[in-house]
Amino acid sequence: MKIITTCVRLATLVSVVGNIACFGAKVEEPGRSFIIYCAPDLPESSKATLKTQIQYFIAGGSGANNQPKWGMRPGDSLRICDGAKRVQIGETLHIPAEARTPVLQLKCATATIKAFLEFLKTSGGDGKSAGINLPLIFSDELKEKNAKILLIGSPIYHDDVAAHDMRDGWLGDGYFNQPRAITVFSVSGKKENLKNATVRFCTLDVPWGTSNKLAHQEMVKRFWAVFINECGGNLVSFHPDLREELEALASSEAKPLLIDPPRETNEKSMKVHQSLIQMQPPVTTITPSDITAATPIAPPQVIQEVGTSDMEIKAVPDWITIDPQLFSKNHPLPAHLPAKDNVRIGLTWSTVGASAADLDLHVRPAQGDEELSFRNTKTPQGKHYKDFSNPKANNGFELVDIDVPVDPRYLSVWVNAFKGQSRNGFDGEVRVLYGGSLGVYPIHIPGNKGNEGADAAQREKSSDWVQVKVRIPSAPH
Repeated sequence: MKIITTCVRLATLVSVVGNIACFGAKVEEPGRSFIIYCAPDLPESSKATLKTQIQYFIAGGSGANNQPKWGMRPGDSLRICDGAKRVQIGETLHIPAEARTPVLQLKCATATIKAFLEFLKTSGGDGKSAGINLPLIFSDELKEKNAKILLIGSPIYHDDVAAHDMRDGWLGDGYFNQPRAITVFSVSGKKENLKNATVRFCTLDVPWGTSNKLAHQEMVKRFWAVFINECGGNLVSFHPDLREELEALASSEAKPLLIDPPRETNEKSMKVHQSLIQMQPPVTTITPSDITAATPIAPPQVIQEVGTSDMEIKAVPDWITIDPQLFSKNHPLPAHLPAKDNVRIGLTWSTVGASAADLDLHVRPAQGDEELSFRNTKTPQGKHYKDFSNPKANNGFELVDIDVPVDPRYLSVWVNAFKGQSRNGFDGEVRVLYGGSLGVYPIHIPGNKGNEGADAAQREKSSDWVQVKVRIPSAPH
């Protein structure tokens, strides 16, 4: 009797273990969280595709024999939001476990689909301003972790504040480290906002606003890749095809576009305007080293100035703005400066009494080298950075870094009045940082109207150019 009881107990135990094993084999994968931010004024052609594809996505795809190929599955959730206002459209969709066919999944989504189609119906436009407001929609922490996000609309940020607007150029990394009160692109306190989310950006057919469309597109993409990364997520796609992006949204393979985010440095990255983009060669690829060198992140050094209509972000290296005597006091000269050293050259200019003044810095490290300027921003010897604002009220700013040792005797520095009008000519200042010494050179250009560098070959005889004869204390002459 005891043997029989023991056998019964063993049989029961085996049965229970078998049931547990079978139950474990049937456990579904954890549900995924999808969020779609859609611009309100998409072009009609994009709306037509979206109406169909969003329903395919919710139904789990449109494979043969009614078998799901891509898209949602039981256990998943979806929120659809206005990409300009962050307002949720309709209710959150949850696909229950028992909805195991495309028809049942669509049936669960009736209210969500109806609200979304109504949103598309009541909003309209030509697509030129169909923008996604990333600073707004990512300004707070998402409630979903590891969300899969799709942005549908233009990545070009529109703003009445010229320093924020992307229609005529791109923005640099200097904005990210500023306080929130200064700029909407600040990432202060946002490290956990996206909680490891993967972000896809369907850009549609964006009318890029500059003559160099490839450069504009690449640098706007890079800007948002850094912004999303600093908010805790990863930009994994930046593509115009709506159907392709919807089909890829549920994909488990998502490689970040930004592999090596740039390191923080002491330089100020800038907004690049139309006048500069027109002169740049097309950009086809961007490597991590190019990103770090070309657009460094600025430290949180800001002076806020409110002009007649706009608030601008103003931050530059302190050796350009500091009082020269104070700099000399804090940086005593060594006994002997090197015969050759790296050099940094900064130009600032006053716009007081000069309408829309724009001066340009031209630097040739040595005879036979390429000249660095806004027309030629990177050479084997160095880099040129351009900005139109700095901490000095109503001033412009440019910077050239020479990354190889230079003999100051052979350094060529010129300034051109590129644009603007001034009855009394243009005034500015060039500063040269060499071997720890700071040279300060006030300049005056007698011409009263910028000539866009038209007479560069005859600059020695032009009233629109001035040469800065650099003299380094204790350096050989």
